[in-house]
Amino acid sequence: MDRTYEFMTDDIGKIQHQLEQLLDVAIYAFTPNQLPDSHREKLLAMARVI
Repeated sequence: MDRTYEFMTDDIGKIQHQLEQLLDVAIYAFTPNQLPDSHREKLLAMARVI
């Protein structure tokens, strides 16, 4: 996946908040580096772009 835009922590927080407001559910957004090593590869393999 080519990255054309680097997200900042503030951007992720804003997106998380907007999704919570739109969907009325709790959203937990993490960057890959915030994930425990033991789960990172498995979760990234399942991840889908939305």
